[in-house]
Amino acid sequence: MLSPRAVSGKPFTVDGSAKGLLQALDEQVGNMWVHGELDPSLLIEMYKRVKLDELYHSNKIEGNSLTFGETAEVIESHKEIPGKSLKDQQEARNLSAALDYVHEIGMDNSIALTQITLRRIHSLILNELQADAGIYRTTQIEITGSRFSPPEAFQVPAMMTELSDYAKQVTSPGWAYGDSPVFCAAAAHAWLAQIHPFTDGNGRAARALMNLILMRRGYPPCIITEDDRPRYIDALESSWESGNLTSFIELAHENVNEQLKGRDWLVSLSARLEQIVAPDVEREYRIWRNAMAYLKSLFRHTIDNLNASNMQGQLRLRFIDYGELDLEKYDALRDGVPARKTRYFGIEATSAAKRQLYAFSFGVANPPVRQRAPVALMIQLTVNPSTDAFQQDEDIPVQTPDSYQLGYDIDARKFIEFAGDKRIREQNPQALMQDFFDEMLPRGLLL
Repeated sequence: MLSPRAVSGKPFTVDGSAKGLLQALDEQVGNMWVHGELDPSLLIEMYKRVKLDELYHSNKIEGNSLTFGETAEVIESHKEIPGKSLKDQQEARNLSAALDYVHEIGMDNSIALTQITLRRIHSLILNELQADAGIYRTTQIEITGSRFSPPEAFQVPAMMTELSDYAKQVTSPGWAYGDSPVFCAAAAHAWLAQIHPFTDGNGRAARALMNLILMRRGYPPCIITEDDRPRYIDALESSWESGNLTSFIELAHENVNEQLKGRDWLVSLSARLEQIVAPDVEREYRIWRNAMAYLKSLFRHTIDNLNASNMQGQLRLRFIDYGELDLEKYDALRDGVPARKTRYFGIEATSAAKRQLYAFSFGVANPPVRQRAPVALMIQLTVNPSTDAFQQDEDIPVQTPDSYQLGYDIDARKFIEFAGDKRIREQNPQALMQDFFDEMLPRGLLL
């Protein structure tokens, strides 16, 4: 078995504790494939769903100034953001194209991972930004803020041959491998970043390569976030200096595992629907889920923009994403049966005086709402919450008829709102979001 090597020739190693984590994860993912809870189409869907998160964080780690909302506008709405760096906007478009390419070849085992593949990814990342996109460097460079010195330029081609041979072998069909896919992906990432074969864009290329290997091996993606950056950089530095991948493996394991937690929608919908619900409920669920996802994105983007502009003054906001409500829970709530772990997203508001958590959770709608939208989104406010309050295993309190609720009328394709005045109002999603920031958030801060 070919093992990845550091530039010095020392093999990458991993401590026993990390090996145990990887073994447990391998068993979990293996069982999901065996029981039909993962299949190629679902895996591709998973990568597409998190593409924007992956794109935003990968660029943000490198200093890109776009907020999440601005990144989404550039990629999804093809808008140009006035006043924002044109370079940063081009970086977003470029990485989007690179990730599309990764997704395109990710499940096609007939396409071997070679140096051409790696250089193609890099050329997309730096398209129209640098003349040497996809070309190995010919000069010595330094890694900003790092103690590590990359190898001399003349060494790069041979080292990239070794790395690409490794990537090709660990993703080849039928290879009798022994290393965990997460180890292989993390090793390839650390290896490319250590060689630093390009004048710029090495980090983004390494993170794309890591997820390409994970996708080829049937694993969820690893999204290294902006918050992970200090730990991420330290872990890479440690692997370059000692050849020990343990710190980086632990970070990668956490992020891959995070993609599995609460992702019940990964379970094959076709298999579940045969046993649980009729096709019309599936169609209803898909429409409802997409509408709610759009509403969530409005809240997330607004918080990104507020924090970026510091418009809220001494108040700091943090968006917390709890994942999606799966089909089984939606069907239960639709039938009036309460369900656990139904948090959708949260907003933490921190000021000098206190901290508050607004938890948006799904529940059984009150009778006036149920006639049009049986599954309601409700807000629970907790002042100075404990750490446990941020966990999804807490259930929201029993709702009363006076509770604030909102839902989505699938037949009318309208959001509806039920507030303290006991009247149901149709609202567009922007208005619902604005009501929260204009009325509910300020009112809560006065408590």
